[in-house]
Amino acid sequence: MNISLVIILRLIHILVGVFWVGGTVLVAFFLLPTVQATAAVGGQFLATLMQRTKLTFVLAGAGLLVVLSGLWMYSGLYGDIPWDTFGPHIVFGIGGIIALLALVIGAAIGPATARKMAALGARLAAQGTPPTPDQMNERARLMNRLANLARFNAAALLLAAAFMAVARYV
Repeated sequence: MNISLVIILRLIHILVGVFWVGGTVLVAFFLLPTVQATAAVGGQFLATLMQRTKLTFVLAGAGLLVVLSGLWMYSGLYGDIPWDTFGPHIVFGIGGIIALLALVIGAAIGPATARKMAALGARLAAQGTPPTPDQMNERARLMNRLANLARFNAAALLLAAAFMAVARYV
């Protein structure tokens, strides 16, 4: 593989990967717990954040770019090495599989849940009366689903990053 291409792919992979992992950790361990603790006001903040910045789509797009650049590098650098011998290609491969799993699960569940939360928030704002117990339960259920997904993805991405960080040394 051409060294210039490797350098460009590595820069994309690492810099965008830092954004993807960091953004996911920020959302999972700081933003969503704050939103949960602040109830209705937090829900309004989250709805505004998601609608104006398209954060879930930006993070998913970053993840896709990271996975694609990683696959391209992996195939060019390690694609012809069999998996029956242990080495960096195995550790990079495991990290890549974990990151791909986080991307697929996050893209399948995250945006749909965020849209449902935004729609519920809009309905609550339009109704002009306090939320009913059913609406409160629905909001809590959606928020818990989003928080669990974010924590899972943050943990998976941190694990993938750890595999990538040590792979060259095995």
